[in-house]
Amino acid sequence: MDATRTGGTISIRVRKAANGSKPAVDGVRITIADTGVGIPAKNKVRLFEPFFTTKGEQGIGLGLWVAYGIINRLGGSIRMYSSVRKGKSGTCFSIFLPTRIPNKV
Repeated sequence: MDATRTGGTISIRVRKAANGSKPAVDGVRITIADTGVGIPAKNKVRLFEPFFTTKGEQGIGLGLWVAYGIINRLGGSIRMYSSVRKGKSGTCFSIFLPTRIPNKV
């Protein structure tokens, strides 16, 4: 929400899905996309690191790191796509969560 300008959009979609890397695993895919400013390439590689933030004192950089850990522990996955191209900017997070939670949780 912080990166989406006034008049921009945030879309959320939830649907049944199979895991892309393990097609036999059923679950749900949650997609969250915005028409914000996008994420520069230099930040993409650090996005899921603890304490990495671009928000200065307004953020501590734990949100995506914690989300990644929870999703991974549940046997899911999270992917991010982003563009900073003028007129085509925005970011999309795609989260897969399995219907059955692995025994390791």
